[in-house]
Amino acid sequence: FQVKDTGLPAARVSVQLNDQDPANLDVMGQVLVELDDHMNADRFFHRAIAVDSRYAPAYFHLGILYSGLDDRDKAVYYLEQTLVYSANPAIRDQTQRLLSSYLP
Repeated sequence: FQVKDTGLPAARVSVQLNDQDPANLDVMGQVLVELDDHMNADRFFHRAIAVDSRYAPAYFHLGILYSGLDDRDKAVYYLEQTLVYSANPAIRDQTQRLLSSYLP
Protein backbone atom coordinates (compact mmCIF):
# COMPACT_ATOMS: atom_id res chain seq x y z
CA PHE A 1 0.00 0.00 0.00
CA GLN A 2 1.51 3.31 -1.13
CA VAL A 3 4.90 1.67 -1.54
CA LYS A 4 6.05 4.11 -4.21
CA ASP A 5 4.67 7.26 -2.61
CA THR A 6 5.42 6.55 1.04
CA GLY A 7 7.57 3.44 1.43
CA LEU A 8 10.27 4.34 -1.06
CA PRO A 9 10.93 7.85 0.30
CA ALA A 10 10.95 6.52 3.88
CA ALA A 11 13.38 3.73 2.97
CA ARG A 12 15.64 6.22 1.19
CA VAL A 13 15.74 8.46 4.25
CA SER A 14 16.56 5.54 6.54
CA VAL A 15 19.45 4.48 4.29
CA GLN A 16 20.70 8.08 4.08
CA LEU A 17 20.61 8.37 7.87
CA ASN A 18 22.49 5.11 8.41
CA ASP A 19 23.78 3.14 5.46
CA GLN A 20 25.64 0.80 7.80
CA ASP A 21 22.47 -0.63 9.35
CA PRO A 22 21.65 -3.91 7.59
CA ALA A 23 17.98 -3.54 8.52
CA ASN A 24 17.75 -0.23 6.65
CA LEU A 25 19.39 -1.76 3.58
CA ASP A 26 17.16 -4.83 3.80
CA VAL A 27 13.99 -2.74 4.01
CA MET A 28 15.11 -0.75 0.97
CA GLY A 29 15.56 -4.05 -0.87
CA GLN A 30 12.07 -5.17 0.13
CA VAL A 31 10.56 -1.91 -1.12
CA LEU A 32 12.39 -2.31 -4.42
CA VAL A 33 11.09 -5.88 -4.79
CA GLU A 34 7.56 -4.54 -4.38
CA LEU A 35 8.32 -2.01 -7.12
CA ASP A 36 9.63 -4.81 -9.40
CA ASP A 37 13.14 -3.35 -9.37
CA HIS A 38 14.81 -6.71 -8.83
CA MET A 39 18.31 -5.66 -9.85
CA ASN A 40 18.51 -2.89 -7.25
CA ALA A 41 16.72 -4.99 -4.64
CA ASP A 42 19.41 -7.63 -5.10
CA ARG A 43 22.06 -4.96 -4.69
CA PHE A 44 20.60 -3.68 -1.40
CA PHE A 45 20.18 -7.17 0.05
CA HIS A 46 23.82 -7.87 -0.77
CA ARG A 47 24.87 -4.57 0.80
CA ALA A 48 23.04 -5.62 3.98
CA ILE A 49 25.01 -8.87 4.00
CA ALA A 50 28.26 -6.99 3.33
CA VAL A 51 27.59 -4.87 6.42
CA ASP A 52 26.64 -7.90 8.55
CA SER A 53 27.37 -11.30 7.07
CA ARG A 54 25.12 -12.93 9.68
CA TYR A 55 22.03 -10.80 8.96
CA ALA A 56 19.51 -13.58 8.27
CA PRO A 57 16.60 -11.47 6.95
CA ALA A 58 18.65 -10.36 3.93
CA TYR A 59 19.45 -13.99 3.09
CA PHE A 60 15.77 -14.83 3.46
CA HIS A 61 14.69 -11.99 1.19
CA LEU A 62 17.30 -12.97 -1.40
CA GLY A 63 15.93 -16.50 -1.30
CA ILE A 64 12.42 -15.20 -1.91
CA LEU A 65 13.65 -12.88 -4.67
CA TYR A 66 15.41 -15.68 -6.51
CA SER A 67 12.44 -18.00 -5.98
CA GLY A 68 10.27 -15.45 -7.74
CA LEU A 69 12.81 -15.17 -10.54
CA ASP A 70 12.89 -18.99 -10.95
CA ASP A 71 16.60 -19.17 -10.14
CA ARG A 72 16.55 -22.43 -8.20
CA ASP A 73 20.26 -22.63 -7.36
CA LYS A 74 20.45 -19.12 -5.90
CA ALA A 75 17.12 -19.49 -4.11
CA VAL A 76 18.24 -22.70 -2.41
CA TYR A 77 21.64 -21.24 -1.50
CA TYR A 78 20.22 -18.13 0.17
CA LEU A 79 17.43 -20.03 1.90
CA GLU A 80 19.98 -22.48 3.31
CA GLN A 81 22.05 -19.53 4.54
CA THR A 82 18.94 -18.23 6.28
CA LEU A 83 18.77 -21.45 8.28
CA VAL A 84 22.43 -21.08 9.20
CA TYR A 85 22.03 -17.57 10.60
CA SER A 86 18.45 -17.28 11.82
CA ALA A 87 17.26 -18.30 15.27
CA ASN A 88 13.79 -16.86 14.62
CA PRO A 89 11.35 -19.81 14.58
CA ALA A 90 8.89 -18.07 12.24
CA ILE A 91 11.58 -17.29 9.65
CA ARG A 92 13.05 -20.76 10.00
CA ASP A 93 9.62 -22.35 9.48
CA GLN A 94 8.90 -20.25 6.38
CA THR A 95 12.37 -20.96 5.04
CA GLN A 96 11.97 -24.70 5.51
CA ARG A 97 8.61 -24.61 3.72
CA LEU A 98 10.15 -22.76 0.77
CA LEU A 99 13.11 -25.13 0.66
CA SER A 100 10.81 -28.15 0.68
CA SER A 101 9.49 -27.05 -2.70
CA TYR A 102 13.03 -27.33 -4.09
CA LEU A 103 14.51 -30.27 -2.24
CA PRO A 104 13.33 -33.89 -2.32
